[in-house]
Amino acid sequence: MKKNLVWLASYIKSGNTWMRFLLVNYLLDREEPLPISEIGRYTYGDMAARAFQRVAGRPLTDLSLREIHDLRPAVQRLYAEARDDIVLVKTHSLAGTIYGTATVQPALTRCSLYIVRNPLDVAVSRTHHLGQDTEESVAAMGDPSNMFMGDNKATVFQPAGTWSQHVLSWIDSKPLKTLMVRYEDLLEDAERELTRALQHMGMPVDSGRVRKAVAFSSFDELSRQEKESGFQEASPKSAAFFRRGSSGEGGTRLTQESLERLYRDHKAVIERLGYAKSFHDLGLR
Repeated sequence: MKKNLVWLASYIKSGNTWMRFLLVNYLLDREEPLPISEIGRYTYGDMAARAFQRVAGRPLTDLSLREIHDLRPAVQRLYAEARDDIVLVKTHSLAGTIYGTATVQPALTRCSLYIVRNPLDVAVSRTHHLGQDTEESVAAMGDPSNMFMGDNKATVFQPAGTWSQHVLSWIDSKPLKTLMVRYEDLLEDAERELTRALQHMGMPVDSGRVRKAVAFSSFDELSRQEKESGFQEASPKSAAFFRRGSSGEGGTRLTQESLERLYRDHKAVIERLGYAKSFHDLGLR
């Protein structure tokens, strides 16, 4: 059994797509940026309905959530067999067991990268992506039963749980060999963080290629391409997938009630990951 899956995991709107472009631009080592429309050729997704349909052999619309979830091990084996070298797999699922089946198969996993972002900014970015209001986003981030639902035609559901549950399920998982990468650290020094990721994956690191991959994966470049040709992963409920690419927006966009709930629901993880100051600066203790 191949053990070659590299999970690119995150709660939704936390920087997963940016990391995918950084890695793919590095691995391809081309002389021009990867067209954003081609990212699906080099990475897989554990929410891609096409793979589940192939394994099921019948329409997913005929299946229950449990029946779809039970297909995940077979889908992941399919991905592992697709290539001899590493296989990059995007996921917004938490790492755990539901309906008696694990969301992620350690036996197929080489390692994992978990991209985490200040929940203040996740709440706002999630709001734009899903077409919700901020209160709905904050409530969902604290809901243990929360799932990112699919239409069973393009995507299938992903169990998420609370933001805190999601984060801890990955960063505390020894079997999945997880390296945590903070979105804010990527903003500060993307070359350093990409180098850490490559080293964790056991890949050779070339500093020149790293610099080029960072330039080719910049927010300005990705946003430019989206404006010119669109992006297949963009939500129909949002004006753009690559919207701001910054940090600190959450503190100015959330209501006091939402700020207090977000801090109350996730205080322990917020403090553990070094995000407490951004809440303290807003008067929350």
